[in-house]
Amino acid sequence: MAAKRDNPGMFVSAWEADENDIDSWSKAQIKADPAKRFIVAAENGDLNVINELVTRANKHIPNLPHPTVDEMLAATDRDGYTALHRAAYGGHVAVLERLIQIGAKLNTRTEDGWTPLHSAAFWNQLACVQTLVCAGADPHTVTNSNQTPLHLAVSNNQGPETLIFLMSIPQTSLRQVRNKLGDTVEDLILRNTPYTNLCHAFGQSATQLTR
Repeated sequence: MAAKRDNPGMFVSAWEADENDIDSWSKAQIKADPAKRFIVAAENGDLNVINELVTRANKHIPNLPHPTVDEMLAATDRDGYTALHRAAYGGHVAVLERLIQIGAKLNTRTEDGWTPLHSAAFWNQLACVQTLVCAGADPHTVTNSNQTPLHLAVSNNQGPETLIFLMSIPQTSLRQVRNKLGDTVEDLILRNTPYTNLCHAFGQSATQLTR
């Protein structure tokens, strides 16, 4: 808990890092607010509900107030997480693709400066990482604690797949960007993972691309 308090940008958000501080809504709140329902549906991977809410938003039914699609896409929880963040975190590719299709902003940020790509990278959601990058998400953007998606993929260390994909992106550097604790991606790989061979395989070429 002390680490989260002192370095909030090192974590996804309170509701993800601390189960005692989850930004949860009651069933009544969700039912009464289409934007909340939209966010929860994205987190749960419920494409049917997403499509239902989009259809209702586009119908403009008289005497039945309903947020627009743009308003639902921009809606956040108290930590600044949008539906796109939650779909990315949960690994729900179909929902992610639908949200992008209807205009979700790829590089929107949470209170801690996390984009949806940071969330997907931290939780090793490779398919979501690939979808976001292919759609135009910035793979080199940093959080408030100066962490790239690659820093976060290394810090959670659930497997090499996401690391390999992010390291293969042009202009990626293992040594250039330091987070607020002073660590480069290479530092984290060498200290915290069994994937030191990745530094030898990708490190030199990736660093050269930034020169």
